[in-house]
Amino acid sequence: MINYLRTKGKGITVYIFFLIALALFVCSVFAGCAIFDRWFGILAGVLLSILAVPFHFFLGRKTAVGHFLSYLFNTVGAGFSVSAYYTVKSVSLVIDKLAYGILSTVLVMLILCLLMVILRESKHILIVIFAIIELGLIITSIVLWVKRGGEIYAIMHFSLVLATFYTAVLAVTVDEDERTAIRDCSFGSYGFYLVATVVVIVILLGAMGCDDCSCDGCDCSGCCDCDISATKKKK
Repeated sequence: MINYLRTKGKGITVYIFFLIALALFVCSVFAGCAIFDRWFGILAGVLLSILAVPFHFFLGRKTAVGHFLSYLFNTVGAGFSVSAYYTVKSVSLVIDKLAYGILSTVLVMLILCLLMVILRESKHILIVIFAIIELGLIITSIVLWVKRGGEIYAIMHFSLVLATFYTAVLAVTVDEDERTAIRDCSFGSYGFYLVATVVVIVILLGAMGCDDCSCDGCDCSGCCDCDISATKKKK
């Protein structure tokens, strides 16, 4: 019974940190779009992630506040980096449309947390199942992003990536009393920041010739000169 209560407490803690991170990430994307022009959001994200290093590795050894600040800086940094996608590609941010992707991710994460807490004795099997489910959801979000644009599905994709990292945090902390949830959340925030930033840079670099086309930089099929198939036909 005591072990169950501890596990339940860890599950609730990680889920709360996930909700805070998701809300902070989305707000940071909006703030980045309002504050920064084009690629400057990525630069701001890099600076915040660098600033988080001493808080995690030095102050974090003395107090949990260090890990908490690192978690905040990396999450905001990820939001600023993602905002560069929206500003460079001029993709609109409409909260009503984003809500579908955000709420679906919140629901998925809630289900995964409940299963991990209730079936903690089968943790290793659940990890494999969760990895397959989340990989499938991320691939689906990429396909929808490419086919239907980034208004809804870009934020859904990044939200699912965030959920994946916090599922991993839950998996390693759920039955380990000696592990500190906020420390692992800080580690997870670094992973999320790096993945989000790399994805945005790859997309923007791959769409350098698409600035004037009607696509959002993901699906350029037949709409501009950066369409590889169209280029081959011209040759």
